[in-house]
Amino acid sequence: MWLKQVRIEVTAKDIREGKRGQCKYCPVALAVKRRFPDAACRVWGPAATDEYRGYTVEIEGGAEVPDSYWKKYRLDEAASQAIRHFDGTGEMEPFATVMERVM
Repeated sequence: MWLKQVRIEVTAKDIREGKRGQCKYCPVALAVKRRFPDAACRVWGPAATDEYRGYTVEIEGGAEVPDSYWKKYRLDEAASQAIRHFDGTGEMEPFATVMERVM
């Protein structure tokens, strides 16, 4: 059974090591990677056709993620705004959030 919610904490280290505009190296992706160290992770912005306008996280594989397909989670508006700000400026404050599974 896959988790319906995942709490993550984006740390100052995640922010320092994060790379602007890179889905696998966003500070949020690095925080998720700490939570699921054996899994692949990427963060996506909304597509023009998406009803949901926030960012999503996709996770695949690893000990806690045994299936071989990507699981998608939504980030809340505050986390999405933090990513937009980071991509534009390289700045972000540490924060915690709960990601919600997209069924």
